[in-house]
Amino acid sequence: MKCGTFKYCPETEELEPIKEGDDREIVAKLDYVKLAPLSLLIVADLKKENPLTSTNIKLDDEGRMILSYVDAAHCCQNIYLFCASEGLKCVEGGYFDNEKILKFLGLDAGTFRCVSSIYVGY
Repeated sequence: MKCGTFKYCPETEELEPIKEGDDREIVAKLDYVKLAPLSLLIVADLKKENPLTSTNIKLDDEGRMILSYVDAAHCCQNIYLFCASEGLKCVEGGYFDNEKILKFLGLDAGTFRCVSSIYVGY
């Protein structure tokens, strides 16, 4: 696979290329993280349909953010388990520039938010 930025498409379970090239400088603020061969970002869509609509619970922006963090934690746990099963190392991070990343990805800061990152290596 070539260096680049990809978006995971859950409908097809494929990675869609967004940009070519090594863009680790944009994702990570810490030098050691920039050395990781794979950086994963978990981005929340805060305008997505309320997952609790069937319960009549109305979520405000804070509630959506809280659920986004919970969902991101589940994703991170699965990534950690996969890495362990494949003999890979990983570390979760939260030190990134949300606005810079969203601008790079072409995403609206009022709709999307980076909620976590995971860096994978050997």
